[in-house]
Amino acid sequence: MIHILSGPVHSGKTSRLLQWAEGRSDLAGIATPDQDGLKMLYDLKARRYFPFQMSEPYDPAVDSIGLGQYRFSDAAFLLARQILDRAVQQFPAWLIIDEIGPLELAGQGFEPAAGRIISQYLQSGATSNLLLVIRDTILQKAIEHYHITEFKNSTLGPESLST
Repeated sequence: MIHILSGPVHSGKTSRLLQWAEGRSDLAGIATPDQDGLKMLYDLKARRYFPFQMSEPYDPAVDSIGLGQYRFSDAAFLLARQILDRAVQQFPAWLIIDEIGPLELAGQGFEPAAGRIISQYLQSGATSNLLLVIRDTILQKAIEHYHITEFKNSTLGPESLST
């Protein structure tokens, strides 16, 4: 089953997700919380944080991807894709991708891992759960982009999700 947690930018989606995930051992995937003013990459299975958003001024010699006011490390996106690819092979009760955003819709960011995982859940009739975090302003585009026909809308937050 695909679940979508949606809401406005900076509305607490990731914070609610992390509260819901705390102490659970039946999940894997990634979250992108803010920590000290910068986005971090969090491996939900290993419970480890990795640098994600770059704080240094733009340097064309450094491999990074820009999105609005943010600049993210290419190496962090590679690590995120590896975490996701490993997670789907572990068959967790909950696989989480926080978040599907404009980069993914443009074939960057967590792609192609995110697309492969979504396709697998759509085609396999998986009994486990895939939780996608998607901001409300691109929700419909994401649904169309990934051809998601059935999902449980979880806009009230992960605490409303059943286990």
